Amino acid sequence: MGFVMTCADGHIHDIPWKHWNTYLPNDQTDAEDEESDDEQSNAKPKGPQIDLSKTCCQSQDLRYEMSKENTELSGIRIVCKACKGTRTLKGIFNFNTNCKGIKYWLGMSNGNWINEICEQQTKVTVKSSNSVYYSNSLSSIYIPEMQSPITNDVRIEIGNMVDNNLFPKEQIAQIISVQKHTY
Repeated sequence: MGFVMTCADGHIHDIPWKHWNTYLPNDQTDAEDEESDDEQSNAKPKGPQIDLSKTCCQSQDLRYEMSKENTELSGIRIVCKACKGTRTLKGIFNFNTNCKGIKYWLGMSNGNWINEICEQQTKVTVKSSNSVYYSNSLSSIYIPEMQSPITNDVRIEIGNMVDNNLFPKEQIAQIISVQKHTY
């Protein structure tokens, strides 16, 4: 599938496809679009409302079908061959749910995926999108203890200078280099 769900804390999940054909009573995602002039017309459109407690039928046989005429998301359908239930992907980028905090990359423990408590909302993104993965870049000055005669108190002071941006990092590195040669 070309879509995944991600949250701001870095978790990634599959879209709940086995529930995709289940509608909640107030879902109008596949109804005809009508322009309204009321106050809610400027609000973010609600995404598909899915009943995550059930599936469309007990012998589900889902297929991903694309229309040859309609290349938009409304031309892509999730169809159950068993019960003939169907739903388009229209509005999929507005679908969100609570993040489960699952860390698939850490594997399983006692038959369950390793997870953490996550209070973020997930959002649907294209799997190959740059927004799926951003590296976390950190900069630091690392002074190995065994190779440098600098005391722990001096290390703490250097850390404070870096944290408070008192001096440019290059200048701190130069001071450390000069001090190292005087010992």
